[in-house]
Amino acid sequence: MASAMLHTANRAFGAFSRWLLRRLPAATALRLAEAALRHAHATGPEFLTLDRRAKGTGTLRYGLVDPVTPEPQGRTAVVIQGPLLIPNDFTLETVRYYRRACPEFVLILSTWEGEDPGLLARCCDAGAHIVLSSKPAIPGRYNVNFQAISTAAGIARAAASGCQFVAKTRTDQRLDAIHSMYGLPALLEAFPPAPGTGQTARLVTTSYGTYKYTPFHASDFFMFGAVPDMLKYWSPPLDDCCLTRAEVEAYLATAVRVNEYNRYSPERHVLVEYLKAAREVPPLTVAAWWQCLATRFLVLDWPLLDVYWPKYAANAARPDLPLNRVTVTTQVSFFDWVRLATSDPAARQPPEWALDLPPTYKTTLRLVDLPGRPAS
Repeated sequence: MASAMLHTANRAFGAFSRWLLRRLPAATALRLAEAALRHAHATGPEFLTLDRRAKGTGTLRYGLVDPVTPEPQGRTAVVIQGPLLIPNDFTLETVRYYRRACPEFVLILSTWEGEDPGLLARCCDAGAHIVLSSKPAIPGRYNVNFQAISTAAGIARAAASGCQFVAKTRTDQRLDAIHSMYGLPALLEAFPPAPGTGQTARLVTTSYGTYKYTPFHASDFFMFGAVPDMLKYWSPPLDDCCLTRAEVEAYLATAVRVNEYNRYSPERHVLVEYLKAAREVPPLTVAAWWQCLATRFLVLDWPLLDVYWPKYAANAARPDLPLNRVTVTTQVSFFDWVRLATSDPAARQPPEWALDLPPTYKTTLRLVDLPGRPAS
């Protein structure tokens, strides 16, 4: 009875708070938020931080963007793929932000037939080349066919434009540190791919979404590479999986092992199909995954790009951090990648037994210290 009353009171307080905040000026709401943080610092067990990001391009987050050395005009393309995010003109303002911050980049908005023509025209006026594709009849697992088709179409436009490098980004994410990409060609030159991979350069991905103990789960939020490699990577056979998102998530809720959890991963689907096209069919082991990372990829730490993602992480300064507390989503950091890329495979200690852990197993600071680890 008491818990029911408390629940009702909490709901009522939440409704009242939302009603009140909608009626307050933005500056007043911000002062209330800052006061709440000060109270939390004084009385709670955690430190909380508050960040500000401009909705439009009136103020760049980084006041002075200097590539240090001249950036060749049109060498790099940025593909912004997916459906337009309309609230706050998010996708349109992202195009404007990228154009102002990095005018040397070719901007390509790759989206779907049926999007608002007026908004597409505004994006074009802001500096984006518009590429429209037909929606696939079968979405595939977690809409992977939508992602692959729009990404490949954008990369094809980058190839036609004569670009040497291309980045794959999303319409619902904004890279506030888009200028970090100025350094990626030099980084790829410093770390060439291993002989025999057939790649022109490594594929750059991010720590957020690249999982250390979940084989062949390379993040698809952001990817950067040479245009021919990127086009091959993002041209997998269409996925014929007809399960709905709800059906896939129902399966995931019953998964008892890390490897089972990864079965319907769109990230794994795209990467494994890319390797098959290269006549490489590795086993789904941690050792094979680490070798793939060491020879074909380069992993950047997510904060380097300073990404804002209003769809799923509007209030999170570091949405990637909580994932590191769970076995199935523990991430590969840049320094993890450096150790893999510069090590002898025989010297590594891939914990294959981690594949049998529950997906939600909470990790310790060091996986090697987990209770139940097989004796060496």
